[in-house]
Amino acid sequence: GQPLGCSCPLESGMHPRNLLIAPAAAFMALLSLPAAGEPAPPASAPALAAGEAQAVVTDEQGIPILPQDQPVLCPTQADDGRYQSDWSSTGKRMERGSCREGLAVRTWNSWYDNGVKAWKGFMESGKLAGQFESWYDNGQHRARMQYVDGVLHGDVTLWWPDGAVRGLGAYEEGLAQGCHARWHSTGTRASRGAYLDGEKVGRWYSWDEEGHRTKEHHGGIPLKGRCWIPVLLP
Repeated sequence: GQPLGCSCPLESGMHPRNLLIAPAAAFMALLSLPAAGEPAPPASAPALAAGEAQAVVTDEQGIPILPQDQPVLCPTQADDGRYQSDWSSTGKRMERGSCREGLAVRTWNSWYDNGVKAWKGFMESGKLAGQFESWYDNGQHRARMQYVDGVLHGDVTLWWPDGAVRGLGAYEEGLAQGCHARWHSTGTRASRGAYLDGEKVGRWYSWDEEGHRTKEHHGGIPLKGRCWIPVLLP
C-alpha cells in the first residue's frame, strides 16, 4: 500500500531507536495516546452466556485487558492439557489454548460467534510473550503489539474497522516511548507527539475532524530534526 507518515519534534535524551516504528508493528495507553474524536464504536464480541469464561478479553480498541501483576489463568478447572470453549448460541468454537499448572501457556486463539478470529497470542507461564494480534468481526485487523514477560514492549499499531490506520506508537517495559500518532476514523490526522518514559514531552498537536489544530507544550528541549512514523496500509 501507499506509505503514510507522521513527523513530530524529538526531545532531549530520546534515543534514535525509539523513533522509527516498523510498518508491521497498542495497551491500555495507546491508551495513553490522546482520544481521536468520537468515532463510531467498533465491533465487539457478543456478551458471554453463563459459563462462557475467556482467558483474555480485549477493550474496544482490540487491546488485551490483563490482570495487573498477575498471570493469566486457564478458564477451566483442569490444570493441564488442551482447553477449548464454544459459543452456546452457535456451537462454534470461542477460545482454544493450553494449560499448565492452571496457567495459560503456548498459543491461544479466540473467535467471534460468527467464526471470525478475534485475537491470537502466545503465553509463557500465564504471561503474554511476543506478538499479540486482534481483529474486528469483519476480519479486518484491529490491533498488533509486542509483549515481553506480560508487559507491552515494542511497536504497536491500531486500525479502524475499514482497515485505515488508527494509531501508532512504541513502548519499552510498558512505558510509551518516542513518537505516537493517531488518526480519525475518516482518515484525517487526530494527534501526534512524543513520549519519554511514559510522559508526554515537547510539542503535542491535535486536530478535530474538521482539521482545526490545537497545540500543547509539555516541557523538554526539542532535538534537531523530526521523527518519522511510516505506515503501510494493509
